[in-house]
Amino acid sequence: MEKDKEQEIVEIYIDEKRIPLNPFVEEIIRKTIKGMLSTLKGFQEGEIKIIIKPEKN
Repeated sequence: MEKDKEQEIVEIYIDEKRIPLNPFVEEIIRKTIKGMLSTLKGFQEGEIKIIIKPEKN
């Protein structure tokens, strides 16, 4: 699967280390997140950034 300039990409980092994704997993993550977010009021297309921080005990 070749990526062109217009195709959306997914990058995942854990503690600033990039986690490699194959095209299948990248597509599943992209479609799942965009599907969930698109149901929210105020959603619009654009770059999506999600940060998950560890819980503090």
